[in-house]
Amino acid sequence: MFYEVEAASMGVWLSGHAGNYGLRFDQCAFNEKAAAYYGITNWEQDNTFPVALGAALTLEHITLTGQTVYDGPELIWRQDFKETGIIDVSDGYRTRSWDTFAQFRNINIDLYRKIIDGTIRLLTRDEVIARCKYAVIQDIAGGSDLDKYCLPKWFHQGIGALDHDGGREENFFYLRKTGRYPAIPVVAEFAGDMAKKFKYVRNQSEIINSWSNTSDKTRELNRVFPSEYTGDLFAGRHENTWVTYNPWNSVKSAKVPFKYNTCENVEFTLETFATTVWKEYSDRVTFYLTKYQEDGKSTRSIIKINGATSQPSVQFTPRAEATAKVSESWADGVLTLTVDHNGPVDITVNCSGNGTGRLTEYTYSTIQMPGNPQLYHGPRQHEAEVFDFKNIEYDGRVTSGYDKDVRNYTGQGYLRMGTGSNVAVRDEVSVLTEGRYAIKFRYRAESADVTNYDLYVNGEKVGSPKFTQSGGDKTVWYVNSTAAYLNAGSNVIELKANATGSCELYLDNVIVEAVE
Repeated sequence: MFYEVEAASMGVWLSGHAGNYGLRFDQCAFNEKAAAYYGITNWEQDNTFPVALGAALTLEHITLTGQTVYDGPELIWRQDFKETGIIDVSDGYRTRSWDTFAQFRNINIDLYRKIIDGTIRLLTRDEVIARCKYAVIQDIAGGSDLDKYCLPKWFHQGIGALDHDGGREENFFYLRKTGRYPAIPVVAEFAGDMAKKFKYVRNQSEIINSWSNTSDKTRELNRVFPSEYTGDLFAGRHENTWVTYNPWNSVKSAKVPFKYNTCENVEFTLETFATTVWKEYSDRVTFYLTKYQEDGKSTRSIIKINGATSQPSVQFTPRAEATAKVSESWADGVLTLTVDHNGPVDITVNCSGNGTGRLTEYTYSTIQMPGNPQLYHGPRQHEAEVFDFKNIEYDGRVTSGYDKDVRNYTGQGYLRMGTGSNVAVRDEVSVLTEGRYAIKFRYRAESADVTNYDLYVNGEKVGSPKFTQSGGDKTVWYVNSTAAYLNAGSNVIELKANATGSCELYLDNVIVEAVE
């Protein structure tokens, strides 16, 4: 039901009841039906999801539908951030090390940079309304929940759904086969005068009869949304910016006549999920071309520009960690670019032709920098499970405590310090101003008071905290507070054992708070 999620989410925004809208994507938009179609065997949602799909989904919605909220990429620990192991640092300490997944760097982070550099301009609500033209009011009061809250099952057939896709509850694919027809929102009601902004407002009860025949539906929509290209790729436009991608399981092509550039047209031949955001100007065309594959395999994308009056000049720049090779050929007014790449690449083609009557007006992208937040002077909390450590056993570092019997910890876990005479932990903390601060350790000491630790700040001993017995209730944590003088900026706090402990000490976090 991916198109239904899209229609309802857009509808809440475009009808005036929300200030933005968002969708989930990536493997949430992938399933066994999709895996089978795209030839993925032994499909497992988290491990065999084709990451390049996320770029096509995201770029379509960012560029053409005004989407600004993203629940993804999913899942954080499989597609965003990962722990890479334990490394040695200074003074005999060890620490956990981290990195981002390659797809996170080469797809998601990079495409957001294209908003910052102005390649992609986020559309306003009014622009999205003007582009989609239609809104459907869900006025069905009886029947199933699907009847009452969703568009008719056949609604997207013939106007965007892939040929092998089913309708509504049998809609297993989020990508669209054509960009001719924009996403159409479904609304419960309009806020204020929002309905007047739409060119066409139709009740669901009306279209159930008038659009139930696919040919009747497409006949009406074809009058409103004229064809702008030919071929089998998705290609959608707003002003001089296009999004083009291949939703099929084999190489496909499309030819797009220029609207702004004075050459004749551009032809694309793209592999599955290859995506480009491209912009037309009178004397040049820019392409942001992306398809990243975790296995390192190269994708071949072919771009032909027809009708240039002289050989165009071409510049290309691989982005993020992409590998890219661009081969050019020029003959009979046709420039052919063969791009072998894994990851994103910027391409600029300086070209012009003899075309006349081209469009010239488009909206420039401007970036508004947010204001700086107020400085925060309050308590700062640091989680023990990410401290540097010495002589703490592997099972003492509880980095994910959800399945353990100790409860009410903060963050993701805690440290079990053991009772050894040589254990130690440290962390670097920062404060805005120098002065006296309370160093507050949140801890557990089940069976006895723990008095075998010294506290050091910037290499100087400042105290020997007493961790009073907390008891055997595994939901209870105590707090020990020791005063210390901190410098403005960075300070190193260390807790070092000076003898064998009377019982095991658990550390949850340390809070640094100014003393009034």
